[in-house]
Amino acid sequence: MKNFLTLWFITIALIASFTSAHEQEIHVTSPGAGPWAIGSTQSVSWWSLSISTESLVKIKIICKGSGKVVHTGEATCGTGNHDFVVGDWDVNDKYFPVVYLEKDETCKGVGGLFEIYKTGEKSYY
Repeated sequence: MKNFLTLWFITIALIASFTSAHEQEIHVTSPGAGPWAIGSTQSVSWWSLSISTESLVKIKIICKGSGKVVHTGEATCGTGNHDFVVGDWDVNDKYFPVVYLEKDETCKGVGGLFEIYKTGEKSYY
């Protein structure tokens, strides 16, 4: 009987741990690595887990080398996207998107690095 109760308590504890609330997460899926032309329109896309779709998120495009924020935006959470125009930024550096909760900047998703180029400077044909 003692072994049965121990097993029963362990089973209940495991079930409780699997059914408890997931941590809040944001996953950034785009833009891809590029390179993207200066002046082109690109999109930051994301999806979230365990966050209300009514929650606000902030979007930043950040220069990897300098840490300078070159673009900002906002949207609602859930599954979303935010368009931005690639500015006349430093073509010798790389950039990455960050999407974070307005009320909790530690809850964020960071996208991959992407490169940019000036039109006419690269050809992929």
